[in-house]
Amino acid sequence: QEERENQDVEKRDSEDEVDEKEEVEKREPEEETLEDAEVAEKREIQEVNADSKRSSEVENLEARTSHSISYFTLVNRRGRMILGQREGLLMFNGGTVCDDGFSMNSAHAICRTMGFSSAIRYRSGLVYRRYQNRRRIGMDDVRCTAPFWNSCHYRTGHNCSHSEDILLTCRA
Repeated sequence: QEERENQDVEKRDSEDEVDEKEEVEKREPEEETLEDAEVAEKREIQEVNADSKRSSEVENLEARTSHSISYFTLVNRRGRMILGQREGLLMFNGGTVCDDGFSMNSAHAICRTMGFSSAIRYRSGLVYRRYQNRRRIGMDDVRCTAPFWNSCHYRTGHNCSHSEDILLTCRA
């Protein structure tokens, strides 16, 4: 019986050794996987940094060239965007645009930023009284030396009333 117990102990010891070897063998691939994961993570960080750098370069380029182009819209008396060749109230970032310093160069430049070919005419006035009075004045002193937005200067502060708001007609 003692011999049998010794055999059982030896058997258990050898099974433990086998288990330990399997455990060691199992750990090795995990270590490789961790190394692979670390390398992959470093690669991802490098890619994100490169993308971020490219993105900020694009943003800087856009900031230098387009100013506030995408914020212009033409709306009707209900505030709905106008498409096509119709007169509308000129809006900048949700506010109206004052006529101080405004010219046909300004009109052409702004129409072009909205995707139109050019301006037909502009005028100022309190035409959409109810709608205009509920809006702030968002841009003033729009001065353009040529019919292109990159020749324009403006300010977002104002010294206007809504009777000076721009109504603009652009050529489709």
